[in-house]
Amino acid sequence: MKLPEAEIKLFYKLYHPLLLYAARKTGQVKNVALAGEIKQIPLKKLNEVRAALYGQSGLFDDFTAENPLKFSAAELETVRLWKNFIKDKFYVVRYQRDHAVFLAGDSPAKAYGVRCLYSSFAEMFGSDLPILLETVLLPFQGKIIYDGLAAPFNIHFGGGVRQGIEESFKKARAAHGVIMSFDAPVEGQADVALLKFYLRTQASREEYAAQIHELIQRDRHLMALYHQEMGKITAASYKKHLKESGVKNAWFGILEGIIIASGATKAQVEKLVQDIVPVDKRDLVYFFQFKARS
Repeated sequence: MKLPEAEIKLFYKLYHPLLLYAARKTGQVKNVALAGEIKQIPLKKLNEVRAALYGQSGLFDDFTAENPLKFSAAELETVRLWKNFIKDKFYVVRYQRDHAVFLAGDSPAKAYGVRCLYSSFAEMFGSDLPILLETVLLPFQGKIIYDGLAAPFNIHFGGGVRQGIEESFKKARAAHGVIMSFDAPVEGQADVALLKFYLRTQASREEYAAQIHELIQRDRHLMALYHQEMGKITAASYKKHLKESGVKNAWFGILEGIIIASGATKAQVEKLVQDIVPVDKRDLVYFFQFKARS
């Protein structure tokens, strides 16, 4: 999940002078002549410089306007885009092959695929996930990175909290996917995946009843999907009763949780549905076949 060596060098080539610039402009650090010397500043003071930089977003524009080290236009554009940083507390919930997944605790929650620099996140923070840490995410070369400093919290999460974090991650992934770049807008992947996420269990259907209602009321396709998904759930219950009743092979149509038509073939049931169901509700009917086992 590490960046290529050339990209890591480019990041620090740009980031250290930016920190030095912020330190001088805000009076946080004196007697630092070279950008490389920024690494010699005590961590506490360095964090104060970072806080000043991220607390005054105009410093990014000032730096690119002055261009004290004569960076190229492409390099200045990279720095300019850092104005879109995200400074937050994140749960690290997954280690993937080429990124770690950071879950931001904002509302709605979003999951970001973050690349590390010289050391992997597992090397720095261990493999017992989730981990809560505070850091800054930056856009870089079409990817998302952290700015090289991350402060983990020494917190052990109990089973209930872990389950809640996992639930938030799954919801975020269903709504937006794992966001791998600041370049593309965050859009619902979305509503179809999110609706299926809400419908997956009885508990989640109850918990997200308001959100389900909002989704299906604003989109006719989602309304149809809702009835099809709920039809599958209802059919499973009906099949148990049909088996107990001794019913043999047959087709059925369900609308709003009720069997409204049945027949020996699907064609027969579809014909009945056309005869008895209003046109605007026919796409809501879920058809299923019941086969009795010998």
